[in-house]
Amino acid sequence: MKRTIVSIVAALLAVASVATLAGCGGNNAKKESTASAASQADASKADDASKSDAAGALTDNDTIALLDGVAIDLNGTSEEVIGALGTNYTLTAQTSCHASEGEDKTYTYEGFTINTYPNNGVESVLEVIITKDSFTTGKGVKVGDSLSALTAAYGENYRKIGQAFYVYETADGKKQIRFSIENDTVTQIDYYYNV
Repeated sequence: MKRTIVSIVAALLAVASVATLAGCGGNNAKKESTASAASQADASKADDASKSDAAGALTDNDTIALLDGVAIDLNGTSEEVIGALGTNYTLTAQTSCHASEGEDKTYTYEGFTINTYPNNGVESVLEVIITKDSFTTGKGVKVGDSLSALTAAYGENYRKIGQAFYVYETADGKKQIRFSIENDTVTQIDYYYNV
């Protein structure tokens, strides 16, 4: 009984954190945390001259999420993606915090969520959040894998945000994969476009 209550509380906290991170305030908080982590990472890089800025950086292909046979490119048009994934989703929308006109939208499917934003009149993919172990990244990492499996696949060139997020990114920092880690286990995979 006690384990069931703990599991329910953990699930509710995970849902609350996803909701917070997906909203405008959550994105601002992530950007502030990212800036702080970036400053720490820059200082670390200055101390270790053997690391180049692009060493181990993700390629654009690494940041394409493959869900149910559908390739989802960050900042790509969402219309075809949503059409291919089908209508078995829950949709929420709010006034965009990324553009002067339009709505930020959240499409919630079983095991993953797609967040979009208006980009010059086109609904574009901002974020793909995976919470189910049936989806793997291009390098074979899935929810439930160990931290050591993550670093074996992606290397040690990550930024850490807080105690939970291990962030790998393209050389320009625009596209990222963020792995949420709890008890040395991947609990969530977040493909993110830094608008």
